[in-house]
Amino acid sequence: RQKLVDELEKVYLNAIVEKYYNAFLFFDLDNFKYINDYHNHEVGDKVLIEVAKRLKRVLYENDVLARIAGDEFALILCNLGKDKSEVIKKVSILIEKIKKLFEDPVEIDGSNIEVTFSIGVKVFPDQEKSYKDIIKRLEQELTMSRAEASNMRNRVVKAEGGLEREKRALERLENKLI
Repeated sequence: RQKLVDELEKVYLNAIVEKYYNAFLFFDLDNFKYINDYHNHEVGDKVLIEVAKRLKRVLYENDVLARIAGDEFALILCNLGKDKSEVIKKVSILIEKIKKLFEDPVEIDGSNIEVTFSIGVKVFPDQEKSYKDIIKRLEQELTMSRAEASNMRNRVVKAEGGLEREKRALERLENKLI
């Protein structure tokens, strides 16, 4: 987790200087405890490995993927562009690709295991005062999302401030993905 935080800080500071937008995505697998309880922890570990492999398929060279705890992954998408609305489109396309990667179940030891998740998304830099605000905001949004929509699959949570147009674009993305 510390390596991820260090990378996020580096990317954030560089984005301020270079005026490039980046995105931070936080993935939380849904009902992962059930996989461990129903199958076993060895199967659960294999599922996590497969999730990481699938996520790596959509990354570019400078992007950062990390498993940060149990069933949580984070992804930093680097240098996406200088036009925020174009960056939002790129992130939307990437999320669609990620969802497609998990349309098919994960096959582990002869069992087909359906993997669903929640994704928190934050395009930055925006109005945050430091890279820590990015993490904090996403964690808050995901916690609220889990409480409000525990029966939804593959939901996307936005953690955006700023212009109303960008907010509406993310809301359209969220509605489309849910």
